[in-house]
Amino acid sequence: MRVQTPKTHAAAGQRGFSLLEMVITLAILVVVMLGALALFDMASSLSRVQLDVADMQQSLRSGQYDMVRLLRMSGRGSVPAQVLQPPLPAAAPVWTFPKGIAVEVRNKAGANEYMDAPANTKKILPETDVLTVRGVFSSPVCTVVKDTFTVDNLVGSPTYGRGQLRVINQALPNVPVPQNLKRLAEAIAGGVKEALMLVSGEDDSIFQVVELDPGASNVDNPANPTNILVAFKFDGGTNTAGYLAFSGGTWNSKLKEAAYMGIIEEYKFYVLDEREIIGDVNSPPKPRLVRAQVFPGTQSPYKGDVDNWSVGIADNVADLQVALGIQNGGASPFDLDDNGNATDEWLFNAPGDVNGAGAPVDPNKWRFGKLYFVRLSTTVFSERRDRTYELPANVTSEDHTYVVPSMGTAGALTPDRTYRRRTIKTVVDLRNL
Repeated sequence: MRVQTPKTHAAAGQRGFSLLEMVITLAILVVVMLGALALFDMASSLSRVQLDVADMQQSLRSGQYDMVRLLRMSGRGSVPAQVLQPPLPAAAPVWTFPKGIAVEVRNKAGANEYMDAPANTKKILPETDVLTVRGVFSSPVCTVVKDTFTVDNLVGSPTYGRGQLRVINQALPNVPVPQNLKRLAEAIAGGVKEALMLVSGEDDSIFQVVELDPGASNVDNPANPTNILVAFKFDGGTNTAGYLAFSGGTWNSKLKEAAYMGIIEEYKFYVLDEREIIGDVNSPPKPRLVRAQVFPGTQSPYKGDVDNWSVGIADNVADLQVALGIQNGGASPFDLDDNGNATDEWLFNAPGDVNGAGAPVDPNKWRFGKLYFVRLSTTVFSERRDRTYELPANVTSEDHTYVVPSMGTAGALTPDRTYRRRTIKTVVDLRNL
């Protein structure tokens, strides 16, 4: 007997998806995933850009802070902007702009210039500027005890080139205005041949830069100095030649009595030409903004420490440019106009001011001027490439125009155009000058 099996049907809620439904669902899922991935990629790219911008801003702040801080103090202790001693020769004297005493600029370094010459281990990034500032920065300007200043400036004398003075921990005897003598006492104890600025009480334009003679000096209490006999040299010492140059190369006969004394420091800010692989000039550039400290007017690192040739300040610095705001129009006020023509009172903001080969600056325009401002332009680049970004081929900052290589091209001095850049300009008012 044949038994017929009845047909059964799945309940409506238990049926599977049709092929068409699966295809549509899969398509929707792919679209949603692609959208999510695109959003994630955009957020990731934005995060990288924000991180790079934050890093660049931090580098800019770090670099500008140190330079601006010392620039504002440049000239402290009666260090002059420049020296113009009549009668003026036809050629510009040594210490006239741009080679001033308180502020000096080396414009557009050459292809093979080194900060630590003749050792030649600290190469300056070509076409960038070097800023030098001098002044009494980290120690007080001390009042010299009256009638304690003596000097032998008689040529041929056995003690020629030597002198002494006395400072105490009060501005004047029995006047309770404190003077901190610790820095001076430490220099004497350490045998450091510091540069001392001696200034007349009659006129602060009457000065002399001399070398501290630690061996002949005497400190009453090294732990808590209150009375120091300061011995000095202006001839025959380790650094006296460099120090004497600030004073015209000889003893200033007008300095009959030193009323004030301070320790001059010298700092040089420059971009160090470094590479990702140190010592390999063919590896990608990774220049840094650094600070050198030297004994003023010399090529000797401070305290003989070669590490003082390059104290790091900021990484990934592509350019440093310095412009000097010098009033050159006689009694007329300083002209803030930055137009590069004959009325422009900014030096080193236009290519015609001086070229990279070292053509002389017009002495008749700048040497008699008064320095009011210094403008710092610092350019940094990002740590990573951004392939969605492309910098213009030509970049200009002050009197420096350079070509940025295209993506994939190995740059000799600067990374290619896919590295982002930021520039900050700061105008510094020179309060002591």
